[in-house]
Amino acid sequence: MSWCVKYLALHQDMQESRRQSISEICGSQMPSASDILAANVPLLDAFLEELLRHMNVQPSQQREAMTNTKVLGYQIPKGTEVFPISNGASIIRPAFDIDDKLRTTTCLANKDRVKQWNEKDVAAFQPERWLKSEGDDMRFDPQAGPTLAFGLGLRGCLGKRFAYMQMRLLLVLLVLNFKFQPVPDQLADMKIRHKLMREPVHTYIVLRAL
Repeated sequence: MSWCVKYLALHQDMQESRRQSISEICGSQMPSASDILAANVPLLDAFLEELLRHMNVQPSQQREAMTNTKVLGYQIPKGTEVFPISNGASIIRPAFDIDDKLRTTTCLANKDRVKQWNEKDVAAFQPERWLKSEGDDMRFDPQAGPTLAFGLGLRGCLGKRFAYMQMRLLLVLLVLNFKFQPVPDQLADMKIRHKLMREPVHTYIVLRAL
């Protein structure tokens, strides 16, 4: 959420478009928690997903090989600790060019299941990359491209759904009640520090009540 409020201030147009989308669906009354969680707001979901992808709050994950295996031609002995990088190639950097001869049959069968980001803008903060056109409407597409914010598969984060609930509730209430105005350049920098998570060094906000 520290990154969230920084990005709301940095991207005034995105902030306003999200506010309008939420207001159109929730109406003039302040929505309840159940209203917020049930609302279909593609622009909101896209903003949160791009925030997680781009700001890389949890930069790496740890796994242990439970058996001897091979990945892209490299031997991985049993007991080896492997660290998938959440902001590496194909996430916010162009993907590596992998020779298909190095891939297993299972890998080849699934490598196109998730689309790849456009290399020209993969590093940019663009929430709309998570939106898909359906006639005159836009739909949030959680499979638009690769991301590792919460890990994948059976060993993905157990708190993923709870985290999305928290972020959605807080973001909607903040945006409906306050305008996040630009802050001075020296306080709007993107300097980071690594603690348990990847955090901004400066998180300052200038609020105007709505």
